Amino acid sequence: MAIVASRNQAFFVNVTLVAGLLFSGASALADDAKPALSKKDAEAACCTEASGAMCGKCREECLKALSYCLSKGGKHTSAAHITTLLDCIDMCDISSRLTGRNSELSARICQICADVCNRCAKSCEDLNDPNLKACVEMCKQCAQSCCTK
Repeated sequence: MAIVASRNQAFFVNVTLVAGLLFSGASALADDAKPALSKKDAEAACCTEASGAMCGKCREECLKALSYCLSKGGKHTSAAHITTLLDCIDMCDISSRLTGRNSELSARICQICADVCNRCAKSCEDLNDPNLKACVEMCKQCAQSCCTK
């Protein structure tokens, strides 16, 4: 792996790695577990243009929460919590990008994004910190917009 020169490049490398891992397993997942919704129903329920915009807003709110948690310290910086925030940031970014270009993978990615957003909302909620309320609410809204099943 090449040395990364800037923070934006590091983020891009992380997103690219996550996307590569997700997409490399996409065909195996399709063979092993059939989605509960038909492709047509999944596309109708998940990944609308509005959900792509919501994913962008959720990503921004999670970035704010990450910054706050890192400055707060203590239980706010547990590996599990920080990893969950980073997962949500990355999945929202990927979901927003794929939805924006009408990728045929959008429905699958949005379903994963909804799961990650719900996990992030719970992780923030479990800290019982009023400063994380906006992140909790945005993650819940994003999960709902990503997939209504």
